[in-house]
Amino acid sequence: MHAFIFIRHLLLLILLLPAPAYPSDSLARRTHLGLQFDLSDREGPGLLVQRVLPGSTAEAAGIRPGDRLTSAGDVEVIRSFSELRGELARIPAGTRIPLRWYRGDDRVIRVAPPLTTLPVETMPGSVVRYDAVRVDGIGQRLILSEPVDGNRGLVFYLSGLSCASYDFWYGTDSAVKRLLDGWAAAGFRTARLEKRGEGDSQGPACSELSFEDERRGYAAAIARLVERGYGGRIVLFGHGLGGVIAPLVVTDSVAGVMVYGTVSEAWYEYMMRSLERQDRLAGLNSSEIERRQALRSAFQKGLLHGGETPAELTARMPEAADLPEVRLADDAHYGGRSVRFFVELAAVDPARVWSQVWQPVLALHGEYDWRSTRADHERIARLTGGRFESLPGLDDGFLRYGDLTESFSARGTGEFDPAVVQATLAWMETLSLNAPPAREAADT
Repeated sequence: MHAFIFIRHLLLLILLLPAPAYPSDSLARRTHLGLQFDLSDREGPGLLVQRVLPGSTAEAAGIRPGDRLTSAGDVEVIRSFSELRGELARIPAGTRIPLRWYRGDDRVIRVAPPLTTLPVETMPGSVVRYDAVRVDGIGQRLILSEPVDGNRGLVFYLSGLSCASYDFWYGTDSAVKRLLDGWAAAGFRTARLEKRGEGDSQGPACSELSFEDERRGYAAAIARLVERGYGGRIVLFGHGLGGVIAPLVVTDSVAGVMVYGTVSEAWYEYMMRSLERQDRLAGLNSSEIERRQALRSAFQKGLLHGGETPAELTARMPEAADLPEVRLADDAHYGGRSVRFFVELAAVDPARVWSQVWQPVLALHGEYDWRSTRADHERIARLTGGRFESLPGLDDGFLRYGDLTESFSARGTGEFDPAVVQATLAWMETLSLNAPPAREAADT
């Protein structure tokens, strides 16, 4: 037991150490086919094409929505999106590669037109620039926007738990994109970091990352922003998991911290409360919820603190394999991320970390957020002497609904609510974010 406590405290110390920031260098814009896939599909071979982007290599090759891409380049059988992404990452722009796909029962084989690189994202009233940082020799894409008119500081968006690219080079109505555009339109610079294995970033798939890998990437990005001349004018915006990471990477160069839809208690307690709340919203009866909670408590304790693998746990508790959050787990992964990621995350004491943040803090919570609680955000405000604000009608993704039940059942389909933009802008007006007298660092 004493050994476990020592390891837990040692891990927390490691998590709080600064990341070794390496000088950034050029990071190539990756090539692409211009396809978006339905990654939830498991019905057939290859990847199911959901959308073909206009003017893309795929469109010129003749691929249509509903086709199944089964082979590209040297990959004879595409088994995953990450496998396709890895193949395209090694092929330079201008190269022609063979493609194979199915249209119904018909197989199509063609040599594609020359591959192109991803377009550059656009933001109203701003110029988007692509920078990079390196940690452990792995390049990660840092995306910056600079307003043509306006100089009111820089907001650094720290993303949530899921593995996804936040390079919005394609037409999208993403709520995160709308949030970033709102800040840019008000004259703020913005920044966001692509996780390893996402977008242009190098490295293994995001699902293989540890929590410490992710934290150190953000720490290196902040160091890079300071190097570019933004020190003292950086405001962090931690969304979901980004709100857990924000207090771990805050430095004296950060002028303020905003969080939304995040967690302020230990990960085990959060998971237990959040999953029980979701079961209740799903309409399960009390006895079934009680049964599930007993199973998931044993599973979570074994996974997060007992050193057991998902396979060992489900062998010991076969019923746990039917829990929604466990069903797709394997020995190396849980919830779409590595087991190591969650073990490291569970060692973090958010309340303790937040109590050491001296910068101004704004804790925002959507009224109809079914993942995190109002109490989580009130606790952050209380620990930091910061401000808490509830946004009526919003879920954890800045979307508006009529009530909590609708938010849970119709998740991801609501309308973006600019109240989050207005609340953050109003709070940032209270900070001193004016440009320093010295000139900004030159663009690279």
